[in-house]
Amino acid sequence: GECRSEAGHLALDQRLAADAAVCVYFVTDLEEIVDALGDRGYRVAQLEASLTAGRLYLGTYAHRDLGGTGLTFYDDVVSDFFAPRATGQTPMFLYTMGRPA
Repeated sequence: GECRSEAGHLALDQRLAADAAVCVYFVTDLEEIVDALGDRGYRVAQLEASLTAGRLYLGTYAHRDLGGTGLTFYDDVVSDFFAPRATGQTPMFLYTMGRPA
């Protein structure tokens, strides 16, 4: 369905998210990671999400007309929006790409 206004709101009311063709949220079970790796687990989760998003950057910029960008977001609002599927998951990174159809 049409979720442009929600997409914009989740991304701190930034128009780029509302105008994007796709918004990709990287989420993880942060509690499990921190339990396994200690405090550095948060950094590991951030790094993994950002490296994966970096691959999306490369892919979207390889297509000159596509483009994309990383954006900030409301953490708790994003978790609530994707519930119950994202229950227990923490959003780590948002990458938006493409133009609206």
